[in-house]
Amino acid sequence: MKKVLIVDDDVFLTGLYEKLLIKEGLEVAVANSGTAGIEQMAQFRPDLVILDLHMTDMHGKDVLQVIRKDPHLKHLRVIVFATGYIQTLVSTVADLGAYKVLSKMKCKPRALVEEVMASLADMAPAPSAPPAEEKIMTLEAGAAHVDDPGIEQFDLWTERLLTDSREEFRRLCLLHLFRMIQNDISSGLQFDKRSAEYKLSVTLKKLMQDMFDHPQRVTDTTIQSLRQAVEKFLSLTKKRYGTKLDAEAELQQVMKEL
Repeated sequence: MKKVLIVDDDVFLTGLYEKLLIKEGLEVAVANSGTAGIEQMAQFRPDLVILDLHMTDMHGKDVLQVIRKDPHLKHLRVIVFATGYIQTLVSTVADLGAYKVLSKMKCKPRALVEEVMASLADMAPAPSAPPAEEKIMTLEAGAAHVDDPGIEQFDLWTERLLTDSREEFRRLCLLHLFRMIQNDISSGLQFDKRSAEYKLSVTLKKLMQDMFDHPQRVTDTTIQSLRQAVEKFLSLTKKRYGTKLDAEAELQQVMKEL
């Protein structure tokens, strides 16, 4: 029996889709948030996912990024529902491997069922997971595929990093956190190699890459170290253009706290 997972925070519509798909002889699971959807994918192992883009807790684009980065999920066929049909957004999810992008306003429930059945009918067997030695992408390469949420979201994303223990979700959090300060780190690396800005940029980048490579090792202590390092790094780069300071002394203090 083929399995379909519906990820959508509209409880009424998901209930309707679920009933229609069960009538077609499918096994159906429902997740009413992006984070619940990611968890269900790992447990339910669906053949196809119906994914709403506009959810309150997590944008569908971010859910799709998690799917494509997980070696056990990246083969999943995903039908994306968009409330608005914005071309740039459609192109983005298409680049992330969305099988189809449908307009939620125009696609009637029965038409969706037909799309699902057609998609399942021509589906090839799922590929096996890649070998364990496959390398994880670098933090910098991964950050190129996410939007900068703005430094004011730093505490929100570090809290998500702390409270969710799933490795792929933690990597997604770190991609967003790195994206917030990526330009500052790049600027810091342009300074003289003996400067505090350069040394702290290298240290911060290495710390975040290590957390990205080993998300299971992330603890309260490492997150606190990250918060302090970022705060002092941003403060240091601002002071460079303001009042005079003993940059080397500040760097030594930061290093002690990492």
